[in-house]
Amino acid sequence: MKFNIWKDCPKVPITELLSFIVDNRGKTVPTADDGWKLIATNCVTNNTLFPVYEKVRYLTQETYETWFRAHPIPGDILFVNKGTPGRVCLVPDPVDFCIAQDMIALRADDEKIYNKYLLAVLRSWKIQQQIYNTNVGDVIPHFKKQFMDQLLIPVPDRRIQEVIGNLYYELSYKTELNKKINKNLPPHLCKAQIAAKQRRQIPKPDECLHTDGKVSIRGGNKETAQRFSSPLAA
Repeated sequence: MKFNIWKDCPKVPITELLSFIVDNRGKTVPTADDGWKLIATNCVTNNTLFPVYEKVRYLTQETYETWFRAHPIPGDILFVNKGTPGRVCLVPDPVDFCIAQDMIALRADDEKIYNKYLLAVLRSWKIQQQIYNTNVGDVIPHFKKQFMDQLLIPVPDRRIQEVIGNLYYELSYKTELNKKINKNLPPHLCKAQIAAKQRRQIPKPDECLHTDGKVSIRGGNKETAQRFSSPLAA
């Protein structure tokens, strides 16, 4: 029996499936040389389960405690609003970063939806296409927060949510792990073998193929000189 969540399940606006939204947008965060990580939208990708720390900035403990309205907690879903709208990833445990401009964190209401299932659905082609079609801005795409109501999430029963969410999580985790392993592997054995064979085929520099291995000084091998003095003789 086939089951299609997009056809067979009720669709609910995503805002009705959330218990909280972490939104610190609106002003620039004062940064420091070290301290808490402050991630930007480039750290959120649909190809990894958790943020990647690329070109991060930092802020002091005081700024962390006083400047923000709220902070993400483990299991929240980071959602990029600007630049690359729709990119999402999970917040890890423990949380060692802060968010500010151009992204928010979605906290799933666990009584209504499983967070790993919500992550999988948000990364689906259908939802990503909805986000793309709702973007505003010609130069820098921007998905406005008030458009969140337009994202309709199919909601099957809890058991199906957990099956889909856990399967997506495990497959994504193993894919990321395999990529990391492949990056650390030595050059392919076949390539190494080919290179070694090529090195063995290179003649030694003190031998000459035209004189059967004998190297002659100028005028010291008359037979060779006569042989190659004429194209017809060669």
